[in-house]
Amino acid sequence: MAKYVLKRVLMALFTIFLVATLTFFLMKAVPGNPFVSEKTPPQSVLDALNEKYGLDQPLSVQYFKYMSNLLRGDLGVSVKMQKNYPVISIIKEMFPVSAKIGAFALLWAVLVGVPLGCLAAYNRGTATDSTLRVVCTVGISMPSFVVASLLLIVFCGGVVGWFPSIFDGSPRSYVLPCFSLGFYPMCYIARQSRAAMLDAINQEYIKTARAKGLKTGKIIFKHALRNALI
Repeated sequence: MAKYVLKRVLMALFTIFLVATLTFFLMKAVPGNPFVSEKTPPQSVLDALNEKYGLDQPLSVQYFKYMSNLLRGDLGVSVKMQKNYPVISIIKEMFPVSAKIGAFALLWAVLVGVPLGCLAAYNRGTATDSTLRVVCTVGISMPSFVVASLLLIVFCGGVVGWFPSIFDGSPRSYVLPCFSLGFYPMCYIARQSRAAMLDAINQEYIKTARAKGLKTGKIIFKHALRNALI
C-alpha cells in the first residue's frame, strides 16, 4: 500500500513539474507581452518593466527563477487583476468562496442527480423518462458559462429579479452560481445512475421483490440502488 501511494505521489509531482515546464515555454513561445494592452506604453517604459520583472534575462535564468519561486509557493504579483498584488494572496482570499460554491454544487448535483436517474430508470419508456433524458442531454451539451448567462438574464433583473446580479456573500447570491456549476455534473450523474439502475432493476431479486408486493421506494432505494452504486 505504501509503495502504491508513494508511486502515485511521485507521478503527481512529475505531472505538476511537466505541466509547469510546458506552460512556461509555451507562454514564452506565444508572441506578445503582458504589459502591452490597447494603449501600448513607450519602449522605455516596457524596457523598465521587463527589467523589473526579470523578463530581459536569458530564458534559462527565467526558467530557473520561475521553478524555484514555484517550489517556495511564490506565484509572483498580479499584472492585470490587482496590479502589484501577490497572486498567492488573491488565491487565499478567493479560494474559500470558490471551495464553498464547488462543495454546494457537488452536493446538490449528487442529491438530485441520483434520485432523478433512479426515477428515469424505474419509469423507462414513459414521458417522465423521456423528459429527464432531454433535460440531461441539454445539460451535458451546454457549458456552465452559458447556463450562468441564461440564469443572469432571467433571474437577475431581466425578467423576475429574484437574485442579486453581483455576488455579495449572502445566501441568495450562492444559489445561481451553485446551480450553474452543478447543472452539468447533475445531468451526468443522472445519466450514469439511470444506466446502472436499468441493469439492477432487471435482476431476478428485484423481480422477486416486486412479486412479493414491496413498496416501490423500498425496491428502488434499498435494494436496486445499493447495487447500482457499485
